[in-house]
Amino acid sequence: MRFRAVVFDLWNTLVVWPADAQLYERMARSVGMESDHFSEAWSAAYDARATGPLEQSVRTVCNGLGLGDEHVPALIDVRLDFTRTTLVPRDGALDVLDELRGRGYRLGLISVCSEEVPQLWPETPFAARIDEPVFSCSVGVAKPDPRIYRIAAERLGVEPCECLFVDDQPSFVEGAIEAGMDAIVFGDEPWHGPRIRELREVLELAE
Repeated sequence: MRFRAVVFDLWNTLVVWPADAQLYERMARSVGMESDHFSEAWSAAYDARATGPLEQSVRTVCNGLGLGDEHVPALIDVRLDFTRTTLVPRDGALDVLDELRGRGYRLGLISVCSEEVPQLWPETPFAARIDEPVFSCSVGVAKPDPRIYRIAAERLGVEPCECLFVDDQPSFVEGAIEAGMDAIVFGDEPWHGPRIRELREVLELAE
C-alpha cells in the first residue's frame, strides 16, 4: 500500500456543520444578550478555546461582556447540547471508514475544536472506528501548525509520509503537506492541488 494511514478532518469532512446552526443566537439568549455582540466576543476567544480549557475561555468571554461567572455553566451546556446533536456522520462517512479499516489502514482524526468534542467523542459512532483522534484543545496546538499532524502520525505509529490527510480547508491541507503528509482538499474551496468532491473518492486515492 502507498499509505499506511488515512487521517481525516472532522467538521465539514466527516461531519456537516449545519448552515443554519444559530449557535451564537442560542448562547446569547441563554445570557440575555444580543447575538451580534455576543458572537463578536465569542469569536475573539476562538484561539484560546481551540487550544485550552473550555471553561476558562467561556469565563473570559463572560468577564469581557460584564457577565458574572454564574453564566458559565449555562453557556457550556448550550455548547454541549449543540455539539451532541451536530456530531452526526455525513452520509457515507462510516462506510468509507469501515472500508478503509477493512483494508488494513490505520485511521486518524485531527480536529480544531473545544473540549466538548473530546468529551462527547465516546458517544459517537466514530469512536470505534478512528484509531487515534487528535483534538487541538487537548494537545494545545491547532491546524495548520505542522506539529499537530506529526502528533497524529506518531500516535498512529507511522511516519507523516505514510499518511493521507483529508480536509475541507486548503490552509489545513497545506499544514499537513508541510508536516510531510500527502493531502487533499475535500469540497470546492479554491485550491491548486488535488481534491475530491465525494468522500468515497478517498478509497481510490488510498490504494
